[in-house]
Amino acid sequence: KIELMKKILLFIWIILLSSRLVSGQGAGGMIIESNTYVTVQNGYLYVGHYGNPLDLDNSGTFTIEINGKVTVYGDTDNSGDFLIKSESSGSGSFIPKNTVTGNIKVQRYVTGGRWNMITPVTSNVTAGTLMDTDPSTDSWLTYFVESDGAQGDTAGAGWYYIVPPSTPLDVGKGYCYWPTNNETPEFEGNVNSSDFPYTTLSYSGPNYGFNLVGNPYTSALTWDTLGVKWNLNNVDNTIWIYDGSTGNYNSYPSGVAQYNIALGQGFFVRATGNNPSMTAPETGRNHGSSSFVKGDKGNRREGFNYLAVKALNNGSEDNVYIYFDDNGTDDYDPGFDALKMFGSSAAPQLFAQEEKSQSYDFLPNLNEGDSRTVNLNYIPGATGQQKLIFDLGNFHDIDVVLEDTKTGTLQNINENNVYEFTGSKADNPARFLLHFSRNITGINDNNHSENNSIKIYSYANNVYVKSNVKNNNKAQVNIYDLTGKKLLSSTVNNGETIKKLTLPDYRGYVVVRVIKGPTVKTEKVFVH
Repeated sequence: KIELMKKILLFIWIILLSSRLVSGQGAGGMIIESNTYVTVQNGYLYVGHYGNPLDLDNSGTFTIEINGKVTVYGDTDNSGDFLIKSESSGSGSFIPKNTVTGNIKVQRYVTGGRWNMITPVTSNVTAGTLMDTDPSTDSWLTYFVESDGAQGDTAGAGWYYIVPPSTPLDVGKGYCYWPTNNETPEFEGNVNSSDFPYTTLSYSGPNYGFNLVGNPYTSALTWDTLGVKWNLNNVDNTIWIYDGSTGNYNSYPSGVAQYNIALGQGFFVRATGNNPSMTAPETGRNHGSSSFVKGDKGNRREGFNYLAVKALNNGSEDNVYIYFDDNGTDDYDPGFDALKMFGSSAAPQLFAQEEKSQSYDFLPNLNEGDSRTVNLNYIPGATGQQKLIFDLGNFHDIDVVLEDTKTGTLQNINENNVYEFTGSKADNPARFLLHFSRNITGINDNNHSENNSIKIYSYANNVYVKSNVKNNNKAQVNIYDLTGKKLLSSTVNNGETIKKLTLPDYRGYVVVRVIKGPTVKTEKVFVH
């Protein structure tokens, strides 16, 4: 009730002073406090009346505090002191719906001791605007050249240092900034209130195409090409944002994930053909999150069946998402699949290896009784203990088994979703296999149920038998070629979740027969 009364009193005060405040006539100034919304048309509080302009003369001040939110539907004319503040907890947010004249000051908090992807949100910004923020400490500023930086190059290809402080920095062009300590640079100049075309995109071939750009607005910007028209031409429907806290890139394919790009946040896009173009829509501006990425994985779209895999090592992490959907394909589907961008060599690197290295793998759905194997590649950040954590919260009706090809370990992830192991940078990255299989349902006959609990599938020159043998029982496995010649015979013992049988010198179809008590199951699979 006290908070409500404060808002009512503030509302009355603003209405009484609106004519003076909006025009800046002796009002002394106004501070938009944290979590306060102000709009000149429709909203929680009013400044002016029904679309009147926000007009500050040289005696007026207007400050949007941390997480304060202002929308102006009329023109904004500033001859006074207009400031949008920023701290580690967030930034003020300003959405002008019409023209803006006069310079506005915009702060952008950045974290010290790490790289921050950033873009200016006003005109008249130079390298010195950033590097001279704290002249008592060292700082570094870099830019990225698409034609020199191949996908995921961890050796620094494509990155170049900016040295002269007088070097101009362009609105909407991305940069990477490393300050020694936490800083709050302040941009001052004209701001954007309309659609923003990116004019610096380039494409140098299929192994290149990555362009570093940024959110050019004084508010958050929604990355959601299904709901907001970004006007992409020969540009992938995915953005990549560097997370300085992990040393890795988070990817956001808009078909399965949404993301609010913070004020001044830099991000990568990937050109896929000649003459790429992209326009940020002013309709995508919002008063959402205003903090630089801090491990934020965005919002996953609902209704998808997917497995999330997290790798932990050396105080850092990396993530992979594997989807099964009726609209999935074996090809690379922009906006649903996402390429892996490799981060710091000190951070673990996890990715699904299809035709491309991917952080999102969007696959066809599995029918009942079907199986599929996905290569899960891994590079440790440092030698020593490693951990894989499998999130099954959005993963249903599919069994998954992790195979560690280095140790020969097979682990049922549905029963134990954490796998710990020792890893080295000298290990073969193609270390893990994920075996997926969908159960056959709807059969109540006990013999059929027992038969359906046995799964037979193949990958490369291996045959896998999942039979769930318990109670000191055994299952006999025989493998034949198509002439009936027995190629291999083995036993699945009590407690073995899955049995791996290798045929090193055979290529072609084989017949696999599993005998488990009175149950016999036979399937034909291909090995190579």
